[in-house]
Amino acid sequence: MNFFEHQERAFKKTRLLFGIFAITILLLICGIYGIISLVLCSSTEAPIQFQPKLFLAVSIGVLLIVSLGSIFKVIKLRTGGGAVAEALGGIRVPTDSQDPQLRTLLNVVEEMAIASGITVPPVYLIEQDSINAFAAGYTLDSAVIGITRGALQQLNRSELQGVVAHEFSHILNGDMRLNIRLIGLLHGLLIISLIGRRILFSVNQRRYYSSSGKRGDSALPLLVGLLLSIVGWLGVLGGRLIKAAISRQREFLADASAVQFTRNPHGIGNALRKIAHITAGSRIQHPESEQFSHLFFATGVTASWLQLLATHPPLIERIKRVDPIGSSENVTLSETSSAPGTTVEAQLNPLATFSPPGWTQEVGTILPEHLENSKTLIADLPKEVAALSRTLNGAQALIIHTLLHHTDSQLASIPKEIEVEEDINHAFIKIRTLLSDSPVPYLERVLPLIEIALGTLSSMPQDDKERFLGIVKDISALDGQISLFEYMLHRMFQNHFSKHSLGHKHFPKRKTLEAIHTLLSLFDLHGSHEHKGIGYRKARESFYPELPDSLIAPPKDVLTLLDSSLTILEGLPPKGKRKLLSAVEVIIHQDTSVSQTELELFRTIGATLQCPVPLLKISTAT
Repeated sequence: MNFFEHQERAFKKTRLLFGIFAITILLLICGIYGIISLVLCSSTEAPIQFQPKLFLAVSIGVLLIVSLGSIFKVIKLRTGGGAVAEALGGIRVPTDSQDPQLRTLLNVVEEMAIASGITVPPVYLIEQDSINAFAAGYTLDSAVIGITRGALQQLNRSELQGVVAHEFSHILNGDMRLNIRLIGLLHGLLIISLIGRRILFSVNQRRYYSSSGKRGDSALPLLVGLLLSIVGWLGVLGGRLIKAAISRQREFLADASAVQFTRNPHGIGNALRKIAHITAGSRIQHPESEQFSHLFFATGVTASWLQLLATHPPLIERIKRVDPIGSSENVTLSETSSAPGTTVEAQLNPLATFSPPGWTQEVGTILPEHLENSKTLIADLPKEVAALSRTLNGAQALIIHTLLHHTDSQLASIPKEIEVEEDINHAFIKIRTLLSDSPVPYLERVLPLIEIALGTLSSMPQDDKERFLGIVKDISALDGQISLFEYMLHRMFQNHFSKHSLGHKHFPKRKTLEAIHTLLSLFDLHGSHEHKGIGYRKARESFYPELPDSLIAPPKDVLTLLDSSLTILEGLPPKGKRKLLSAVEVIIHQDTSVSQTELELFRTIGATLQCPVPLLKISTAT
């Protein structure tokens, strides 16, 4: 199962989730309607009968309360995974930290991010003795990795890499957005129960302060509060059953993906064994751990008396699936496991023996060769450049250098018309000198460096991000013209620095086809090949026969046209994005020669569409 199939599966699960949630809401409405009907009939001594107007009023009220509660929670968390990490008491790890344990963790996360083609996510440390981790966020750009102090202290690098690979699987497979929506929906259901508890509390307060002769008047409100609490709790119980059912299967898939990414079943297998052995296990001792329990690497809350509510499969079963040879060794668990499931090879055999025919097939995957490419690239970079990219001034200087390099690669310093702090200019000069002496070709390292820099800049306040985005725009307009590559970089920065919306707008088919026609035409017109239109026609014949035969006329305002087209195309479903990237790849491969510029441009388009392209080499990509 590839990236797009995982995304499509997550999309279908979201629809299924909303369907089951709708049924839960309907049952909740019926329960509350029954309570109110019972109260009204008992007070008027009228016979119980169905009242359409009352049912409608209850339905509207419940839908309003649950919807507002869910939307409030999702909006609160849409700022990114940092909101989840901070809610659990997490502290952001500085990207330039020199603490040996933290540096190892940051290096592992950095290697995995560059290998997969996403921005290096911020890392948060949870001060808990247990071994656990999580990935959270609403988009790839807003993802974070959280990990406990116990994991840092008790896992070696191989085991840490297995855990981080598991979390990257959740990031790449579209699980994060589904997780946030689950949290929002469950919070909406919880509101009903909280209202019932509030009524009970208010009644008890009045009973305490009132005379004993008037306490009998509180019997009815007390009953209403109690019944509302029970009905609301049953709604929450139903929601947790949904959460557990969805979560358990995804954990098996993430474990299998971690083995595929690292080609080392012992890494994640031994991490799971250590959880089984230590006293603290994987428990997260925090008031908010329950609502985020399905995000964790392993069970973060006390095991439920009802196995149906468990968000994670039993440890021994997970170990048997990822590392069957050693699964019975060194593990003593009191719990009984079900029959062993399929092994990693059986679960992910199509990917384990994968020989990709093209770049699009590798989108959203991490293979061991990608990790090796990432490690080699980072090792070949000047250490000072890598260190600078992990500081705020250095990260800004690096991005400015990347943009100016495409305008004038001989610039000695940042032009005076671009107003930046002196420290940033000093960092720019140092980066320019160091990169000019590096043996690694500039274009081969530009996106990985930007992925490190963007991860660093994610800690900037939003106002500073907006200011820096303005600087990026000014640089792009310096020479009065902009290349397609410069524009795509700018678009990637804009997506990263802008506030994240709750979702992309979906446009009519006609507008979508117009946007596809525009993007493919511009890509062909601005390509490095001599014969314009040949690649476009090949892409059209293979993927979009409904498009016009010819390219669009070269537009005067390319940027505005690209902006409007990409805004539409970002809302494509996973299958639509796969089709579009495949068409772009056909245009690139219309002749036998493919440049590093075209590969990096393809990676940039993928990043813009939230389809990360791993770190490929021209020799293996063509």
